[in-house]
Formats: sequence, C-alpha cells, structure tokens
Amino acid sequence: MRSRVLLALALSGTVVIAGSVTARAGGGGGGGPPPDPAIAYVDGGIRVMNADGSNSRLLVAVKGGDWVRGPCWSPDSSRIAFCGRLKGSEGIRVVNLDGTGLALVTSHAGGFASFPDWTQAPAPDGQHKLVFDEYDAATDDQDLWIVNPDGTGRQNLTQSPSVDEFSASWTRDGTGLYVERWNELVLLSVAAAAGGGLEITDETVLVSDVFMAAFPRSANAHDFVGFSMMSAIQDPLLAQVLDVSILPWTPVGLSPSGSGTERWVSFSPDDSRAAFHRSGARISGIFTINSDGSGETRINKSGIDPNWKRR
Repeated sequence: MRSRVLLALALSGTVVIAGSVTARAGGGGGGGPPPDPAIAYVDGGIRVMNADGSNSRLLVAVKGGDWVRGPCWSPDSSRIAFCGRLKGSEGIRVVNLDGTGLALVTSHAGGFASFPDWTQAPAPDGQHKLVFDEYDAATDDQDLWIVNPDGTGRQNLTQSPSVDEFSASWTRDGTGLYVERWNELVLLSVAAAAGGGLEITDETVLVSDVFMAAFPRSANAHDFVGFSMMSAIQDPLLAQVLDVSILPWTPVGLSPSGSGTERWVSFSPDDSRAAFHRSGARISGIFTINSDGSGETRINKSGIDPNWKRR
C-alpha cells in the first residue's frame, strides 16, 4: 500500500498580520550562515534555525510599526521570500540566506499582498515563480498573482472578481497550485500562456463544504498537501495532510496534544517530519513532529510561521 503521511495540528482563531510580532532592536545579516539552516520563521523579523532549533539567526529585523510574515525558500535554499512592511513600504521581498541582498520584488497600494510561495521546479513557462494573494481595496477583490523573483512578469493569475482566493502553494512539480477559497480547497492546473506567463487550464475541488480550508503547503517527496481545516459546524481548525492521489478523501486527525492553536505545517525534505506553530496552550512555540504523529518536540519558544526548506 502506498505510504501516506497524516498529520493533524489543531488551529483556531483569526490570523492577525499587522503587529503580530514584537520588534527587536538591531539589523539582520553579517557573518556566515549557521551550519545547517533548515527552518525559516518569524520572531522579531525573518530568522532561520537548524531543524533542532539551534543556531537561530536574524536575517531581517523589523522596527516600529513594520511587520513581516510567511517566509518561504528559493529552490536552491540560498534566498528567502516573505511579505510585510519595512520602512513603511509593503510588498513581497527576498533576502539572501546570509542576510544580504534585501530587495523588493513587488509592491502594492490600496490593499495587501501576503504569504508567497516559491516554485521548487520551474513553472510550465520555464521560469521559477512566486505566487501570492493580493487584496485590492478599490474592487474588494482578492486574487492570486504570480511574479518572477526579479520582479518581472507580474500577473493576475485568477482574475476572478466573484471569487476570492487566499493563500496558495505550488505543487512540487510546478504545474499547479493548491489554493484556499471560501469553504473549500482546490487544485488549479496551470500551463504556459500563448502571450507569455501562465494560465489556468483546469480546477479540481479537493475539499468542500467546510467552514475554512486554510494555509495549504505542498509536500516535497509525495503528492501531499498540508492545510488547516475547520468544519462547517465550526469545530477547531485542524491542519490535515491530503494525498491527492487518493480521492475522495476523508479528513483524519492525528494531533497527539489536541490542545491550543496550531498552524503553519510544513514538511521536511523527505516528508518524514513536519514543523508547525502552537499558541494558546500551556506550551507554545514552534514544534517538529514525525509524520506518524510521534516524536513531538518543541524547538523554539516564541517564533511563528515556520517553513522547512525543500532540500
């Protein structure tokens, strides 16, 4: 029987973006990277640490009213992309793993752009892409956008004024996107467009008739996607792992603790372990856990938004 990773991490409440992290003094960068940085996360800025929580290093600091969220890794693990506001300017940025080369990829006004994800394999047009969701206050519409890491090729991918798309994650082969919508999780297939960029060619509903299916993140070695689900009767949000090769799929929970608010599941390179964040319980922080639900270990006491590098 084909191996299937199942991970349930309880999640509840509304994600607060602005002001969610206490700023720390000082800047990022300088010196060399830690010996084996594996997990990027947010705590007073963008940080990286080893898989056991050691060698935490600040790459990008936030001050005053600034904020950062949602770090993700480049395909070669040499850069990290993230969203936020720095020095009053909001947008998607990238930074080198040693803290140098901080650059604005795309800015926005009249709304917000959040939670980027970087293709690990080239997209169908041959380019590595960042996907992010962007809200336009003028139209009250939230769409998925894509952009090349150098800021070129910015494109509204979904262009769906009657449907809002939220956080998204590329499939591991770069040919699709796992997308959060109201009450469902969908898989969008993408292809190279005749005029350049990408276009959506197909849509598959993976999970429906739920209150929320949030924060999808793809696995690395299997056709799995982790996401946080709240049922239609508003049970606590549970982060599930879905094997898209086996549909229809029934959600199965596997949280050993069953307490607190847990979110932002991401997978180790071979999918044997996952990282997640827990708050609102007696013990909060960033944890790692084996794919069978055993071996839960707190590796950091105060960080959020953990993201394990792909390779």
